[in-house]
Amino acid sequence: CNAVDGIRDGFVNGVPVCAVPILAAGEARAVETGSSGAVWISVRGQGLAHLHEGEITWVTTGDGLVSSGIVDVLLDRSGRLWAVGQGGFSLFDGSRWETQREFGGLRPRVIFSVYEEGSADTIWLATNGGVGRLADGDWTLLRVSDGLPHPVVHDVVVDGEGAAWLACRTGVARVKDGEMSVHFRDTNFRTALAGPDGTLWFGTSNGIYEWNGSARKSVGQGRRVELGGPRTR
Repeated sequence: CNAVDGIRDGFVNGVPVCAVPILAAGEARAVETGSSGAVWISVRGQGLAHLHEGEITWVTTGDGLVSSGIVDVLLDRSGRLWAVGQGGFSLFDGSRWETQREFGGLRPRVIFSVYEEGSADTIWLATNGGVGRLADGDWTLLRVSDGLPHPVVHDVVVDGEGAAWLACRTGVARVKDGEMSVHFRDTNFRTALAGPDGTLWFGTSNGIYEWNGSARKSVGQGRRVELGGPRTR
């Protein structure tokens, strides 16, 4: 059984995944775990699989889920579960689901990822129409008209200096204190991750990019290549 986020060696919390019809039912897109040991798995075209103490419960549109095309899941610090994907997002507070298809005036076709900025207790949503940022109950949008290189934003990560990095279809945008710069416009950035040492990692159409504050490196096919300085807009 292949391992995906949160699934290691075919097991989740000691339960053999291959023994249950999760992966067989469709493509597993994302995995989130909670302090109770419960696991949430988004399965393409099926909704969410909730695995707890060896039992599996499916959550579908009939339960209030925004759609069966859930792309990403996040359990935030307040204990709410975010399920984002085709048509918007759904929030689960532990007892009921609440769905939103529009936020801040944006009605996206798909939300690709959800990210929680820990230091500020802020939620970012990366969508096909830009980025939505929820802070203190208010939404702020960033779109092409604000300087994004492309309306499609796949992922978001915030570095140790408080700068947000937006992984776009044509480049990566860095936003800090209201200023935006765009780098590597010829590259499709798909995923973004901050390592424990502060290094940023990006999965792209040209391999993996590493950013440690000054060095920019491409890691691919067993080699590491210096990229030089970023190409800005």
